[in-house]
Amino acid sequence: MRILLVEDEKDMAAALAAALSRHDVVVDFAPNLEIAAEACRSGVYDAVLLDRKLPDGDGLSLIPLLRREQPGLPVIVLSALGSADHRIAGLDHGADDYLAKPFSTDELMARLRAVMRRPAQIGPSAVNIGRLQFNLTERQADVEGVPLSLTRRNCWRWKYWCGAPDAPCRAALLRKPYTALTTTSRPMRWIRISRACEAS
Repeated sequence: MRILLVEDEKDMAAALAAALSRHDVVVDFAPNLEIAAEACRSGVYDAVLLDRKLPDGDGLSLIPLLRREQPGLPVIVLSALGSADHRIAGLDHGADDYLAKPFSTDELMARLRAVMRRPAQIGPSAVNIGRLQFNLTERQADVEGVPLSLTRRNCWRWKYWCGAPDAPCRAALLRKPYTALTTTSRPMRWIRISRACEAS
């Protein structure tokens, strides 16, 4: 397992890295949000351990970036800010878990194993096709920020074409004629694009 530890206290980071290494965990260290954001873009980490009180801001501000770029990457907040309100804020910001300092290495490893067992999200929540963006979760589409009016059936067509995991099967969509968009090495996908999209 390879994790990114975002922690500005070097002694704390070194002690935690040494403790985790006894569990065959490789730890990379980032002392601030800027370095952490750059490191996370590499896509090599199985999880992120995130402190809150960092030199360039609250560690929670990194979570939205992680959720956009790597939706399934587990994030555990490790912080001395351990009140109920602080823990709720961390979870509401998108953290998978929140562990107050001080803590035992065994408990941290148990929590790491727990978040690693959770199924990762499949693919991004939004798909960009030229000027059009389709949000797979919210079932909304827009062209350069201008929302499109989509029927429920059209939303399902977009989900199928974009490869969403909860999209309907091809047979269900072929009950009416559709316009072929592309032919690739994958099976041909069919969709009727709304007139509003074509006009844009």
